[in-house]
Amino acid sequence: MQDAYVSEAGEYYGSWAMIGYTMKSTTNFKFLEGTTENGVAGATSTQLPQEAVLTWSAKSNAALNDCNANSLWNLSVKKNTGNGAGALYEAAITGGSKGKCVILTPSFGKLSATAVADVNK
Repeated sequence: MQDAYVSEAGEYYGSWAMIGYTMKSTTNFKFLEGTTENGVAGATSTQLPQEAVLTWSAKSNAALNDCNANSLWNLSVKKNTGNGAGALYEAAITGGSKGKCVILTPSFGKLSATAVADVNK
């Protein structure tokens, strides 16, 4: 949905409300847009930055198998200055000192142009 918005808006990306995506926090995960829970920040459009900025996060409320509680799935966006323009996404997963979260969501890394691995704190 974000790619469709960027295609129409040019050098801008939209907030959750702007692109029509909402996700309510659950007992297992807290969903954040920037630092705002549940994407209630309102319908806004922001120019794509040169450096990646955090736009979406999911934080685990409890341990999930070998993935520690409070682990984060983060998605950042920046301007694609190469052919095709648009947006580039960077995905990262933090799993704590011994957390293994990538195995829970193996396709999450496909949002990034580069491979994603657990980033341990």
